[in-house]
Amino acid sequence: MILAYLVSRIHPLIILRIKSYIFFVFILFTPVLLNNISTPEHVFYIQLCVLLLGPTGYPGVAVFFMHFPIFKRFTYASFTYALSRALMYFISSFGIVLLVKYYNHNGLLLIMIPIIIGYIWGINHFTVLEKATGNYPFVLKNYT
Repeated sequence: MILAYLVSRIHPLIILRIKSYIFFVFILFTPVLLNNISTPEHVFYIQLCVLLLGPTGYPGVAVFFMHFPIFKRFTYASFTYALSRALMYFISSFGIVLLVKYYNHNGLLLIMIPIIIGYIWGINHFTVLEKATGNYPFVLKNYT
């Protein structure tokens, strides 16, 4: 509910950028946290942080869809979603198991850091698109 309220006051891409930076710092400390788990509550708190701060589209989904061409919007969005699910099922079933086996919990960083970097890159791309359309709040408009 707090996030829904913030969207009414702050542009969704700004919220996503702040969440992604906080999550990036959290991910850097995750191997240390996972190595020092002593109770099930610790696992719950780590999962809660990943759930709340993780790289999701909410609250910027409307901004993302607005920049797809109208007649190809459904095709592009559904294909991208299906491709991401297929890749994540493959990576999570084979990649994470092997990385954790050979590199301990530090192997998670080999997957998570590129994901976060790509996510921040995508947010920056949509920020540029929003500035070009004039919908981003920090654009200085030329009134001459």
